Amino acid sequence: VTYACALTDDGNRFAAVTGLYPQQLVCFELRNDEYIAVFRMNMTDIYRRNILLDYSDDGKLLYIENPDGIDIYSTATFLKKKIEAVGNIEAVRFPGEKEMSYILSSQDEQNLLRVYRSDLGGIADLYFPAGDIYFYPAAGCFYVGVEGRILRYDIIEG
Repeated sequence: VTYACALTDDGNRFAAVTGLYPQQLVCFELRNDEYIAVFRMNMTDIYRRNILLDYSDDGKLLYIENPDGIDIYSTATFLKKKIEAVGNIEAVRFPGEKEMSYILSSQDEQNLLRVYRSDLGGIADLYFPAGDIYFYPAAGCFYVGVEGRILRYDIIEG
């Protein structure tokens, strides 16, 4: 049984969550025209549905849904970082290392937009009423569209 799978844009890596008990996250890399398993881990949470699993646009990060948010793995070291979310995950965007990323989650009548960068960690936690949220990263800032308004948030490093 496969619950999720992901492939990098260049086709050099793929990952899958498979099995019944134990379920496993297995990651493969293309080497000499053959996919080789480079990482295997028993899952601590058991899923009976499709789950979110994907690579960042640059293929350097692998992210997977967990009951409390998202786990992010470096594809070079497979070290894990955890980003917590509240309620259901609605949208995720991880363009790559040192790039502006976000997780949008919802619970009850509220959305949480968690803005993140792998080198800085969490940048902002923004709460909005339930509804459509639009996120646009830019140099030194990001924009959020909500309830007919566009809000600009500047990032101050240090």
